[in-house]
Amino acid sequence: MKNDSTSKPSNYKARLVVRGFEQKEGLDFQETFILVIKWSTIRNVIALVVHFGWKISQMDVKTTFLNFDLKEEVYMRQLQGFVKFGSKHLVCKLNKVFYGLCQAPQASYKKIDNFLKILHMTKCRVDPNFYLWHNEGNILFVMI
Repeated sequence: MKNDSTSKPSNYKARLVVRGFEQKEGLDFQETFILVIKWSTIRNVIALVVHFGWKISQMDVKTTFLNFDLKEEVYMRQLQGFVKFGSKHLVCKLNKVFYGLCQAPQASYKKIDNFLKILHMTKCRVDPNFYLWHNEGNILFVMI
């Protein structure tokens, strides 16, 4: 809850975090996936940036695992406090990934990977989280 200048509630916020720790590998998901660039790739890119005097920028995305489509069928129990009387047996089918869901990193990676391919970026064979684009002397590295 956020308060305005008179300390009265101005808006309410809620965050849904899925209890992914209750998921079972092979039953609720097939594999785990971590979306992290290799340290050696970071060091090599920084060395290139320093050597050639290039500009470097960094961006942090706080909503990384939100708004990505979920390919698998995943269900969760109704939220405590929001269960309709007489319908406790019903569950919620998730269409999008949420924080905590074991499928979240892989779903976000697939979406980002597809988008960068549309932009004609080349994925590195050694580090799948490193992308390169170059055209007429311009170069762009994307590290996820």
